[in-house]
Amino acid sequence: RKSKLFQNFANDLSDNHDNVTIIALMSNNRMKRLHSDVEHMYLMVRDWPEQVMPNLMTQEVSDLVLKANGSEVIVRYDLSEHHIEAYLHSLKLAGYYPTWIHAYTWDLTTSFLIISKKATKPEDLKYQVLISHSTKKIYKKAADWEEEGYYVDVVLSYMSFSHWKSATHMVLLRYSDDITPDDVLWNLNVELDEYYMDMEDALKHGFSVISQSVDSHGRKEHVSYIFKKKDGPFIAYHDIDHDRLEEVIKSQAMTDYRLEYLDSFKEDKIPKFSAVFQQNPTKKWAVQTDMNPEIGRASCRERV
Repeated sequence: RKSKLFQNFANDLSDNHDNVTIIALMSNNRMKRLHSDVEHMYLMVRDWPEQVMPNLMTQEVSDLVLKANGSEVIVRYDLSEHHIEAYLHSLKLAGYYPTWIHAYTWDLTTSFLIISKKATKPEDLKYQVLISHSTKKIYKKAADWEEEGYYVDVVLSYMSFSHWKSATHMVLLRYSDDITPDDVLWNLNVELDEYYMDMEDALKHGFSVISQSVDSHGRKEHVSYIFKKKDGPFIAYHDIDHDRLEEVIKSQAMTDYRLEYLDSFKEDKIPKFSAVFQQNPTKKWAVQTDMNPEIGRASCRERV
């Protein structure tokens, strides 16, 4: 019965593009089904009106839209951690996939900055996101997805002020026919000394540092990391002071090292940065610091 209702709904939308209004009236015990039901209805529509729905959906998931070199990139600033899981699902529904996720804390709140690209092939939207305070739960679920052909592409550790100021971890996995779990080494929440021992061992086996998300627990720093089999030299920093950040970036750029990864954390309320540079003399790139969102938007538009 529900499938027939959805099909009628989809046919009406496909044939009437001028005005689209969706109203859902559901009792409390059905609210948990609203998420999947709306997605089902969306997928059954034969042809969403291009000038109506895609634009509206893009507006819902972005604060900034950039188009350059045939790619569409959207940016979302200051997303509350309460909305992160729903946002990532909406992102996929709108046809985008995240390329950069950053968590930060300000005024006892935790927020996210997310940069995403428009999918150009079905595989782009084959990604899974795991969020938990428990590393054991993430390891177990990630292992299940790795058996299905996914690999870990993003790890992130941050302080969740919404959950009793506890350490929280995010893992994003992508599907790939070319990259296997054996090509990636990753771990969550290891102490700094253990991290450097893991890095030393990984380098001996042809791995490079891709990301290192640092979190400070008291006076101890913990790292969640990804090593990937990749050629080429790199330089990694885990505790750059704010005053030195621009200086370090400029000095590495002078020797053709490009900033590929940047994360921030607080140590005794002092902001610190974790950065990974990889040698890449061919790509043009630019970095600006100490910008508010409005200046950042204007700067991005000028450079594309």
